[in-house]
Amino acid sequence: MSFTTWRFGDILLSDLLFLMAAAAIVVKMLTGNDRDLATPEQRKGSPLLLVGALLLLAAGTLSSLRAWDPIDSMSVVLRFAWVTLVWFWIMRTVCRDRADLKLLLRAWKFSALATAGAAVLGQLGIAFVSTHLGDRQVGLNGHPNHLAGHLAATFMLFLLAVPRSEEPRRRHPRLWWLLALGLTTTGMFASGSISGLIAILGAMAVVGAVYLATTGRRMTKRRRSLLAPMIGVLVVAIGAVVLFTSDLAVVDRLNLFREGDSYVEESVGSRGERNAFVTERFDQYLVVGLGFHTGYPTDTYIDPEDPAQRDYGVHNMHLGILYQAGLAAAIGVIVILVTAGRQLKALLRRTDDDLYVLTLALIGCFVAVNVVSLFQPTAFDRFFWMPVALTSCLWSIRRRELRAAASP
Repeated sequence: MSFTTWRFGDILLSDLLFLMAAAAIVVKMLTGNDRDLATPEQRKGSPLLLVGALLLLAAGTLSSLRAWDPIDSMSVVLRFAWVTLVWFWIMRTVCRDRADLKLLLRAWKFSALATAGAAVLGQLGIAFVSTHLGDRQVGLNGHPNHLAGHLAATFMLFLLAVPRSEEPRRRHPRLWWLLALGLTTTGMFASGSISGLIAILGAMAVVGAVYLATTGRRMTKRRRSLLAPMIGVLVVAIGAVVLFTSDLAVVDRLNLFREGDSYVEESVGSRGERNAFVTERFDQYLVVGLGFHTGYPTDTYIDPEDPAQRDYGVHNMHLGILYQAGLAAAIGVIVILVTAGRQLKALLRRTDDDLYVLTLALIGCFVAVNVVSLFQPTAFDRFFWMPVALTSCLWSIRRRELRAAASP
């Protein structure tokens, strides 16, 4: 998923691999060789997820009729259909149990480590060197913000060491934890993305608050030692001090912003101006939007009277969907996100100790991608939808476990 520059024509390499996976799943179902797939009941997603997806797709299709290039706009609608219908279904279908879910989590962490490693190599001038201003690294992604968004989405998995290793005699687990956490954090700082840093801090704050609010009701008879959490906090604190006193890109941008650098201030200020451009015309997008656009705006000046200029460059994902596909589409996305949030909240009360930590990590991932979406147009990025897909998988797996335990 982190190889966003590897394409076959207009199709991402990762999407092509997922498409091949979908074809393999269909062949297994048709031949009756589906023992290594989830049960038909598990493959079904929440009805609210389907409602949200249909709202998004219907409104996007209607807005495409108003688009300057309807075919281009419909290609974007098909992307949303692929993610919210097919991609989510693939994830649930390959997750029979918690072991399969942990395998998916490890694979996602590996993709984050790969792009973080490439970012560090670029920072050192060895390989994957970025040409972006301010020495901002991109790793295996196409833009520094994509790198930051992907690493922010997976950060809590590394911080909480999720999924936990099932090998009782694994050598030096804490050393591997420190190396992985240090690599992803350094890659994050090398991206120079302030929004990615805010997303990580927000995720840590929410996960900490959720842990304090729920741990009292989950206390086991065996008293836990406070040494491990204290060591973890100490390591994070030391690492934060080292990184914030370094010359990595995100620290440099923070210093430039504090000093009033014109380029950084313009980058930050322009986002609010473009958001205001949409909110001031909210009534124009209540029914249909202007249609989607796959390219990037070429001019910094926005002319709402020009019918060919349908991309205002709005960085807030929800406002972007609002003016491009209308209010119904924005509500559809919110329904999907609220459904995932409610599932995570319910899972906190219905999991054992192993899945409890995993749920906490997914809450952090979910918070991080939603914070990033406030500053970046992440609607097309797979890392934004990954926590929703994994939450749906965990929900179906735990539901099956509880039903099996309750049956005679």
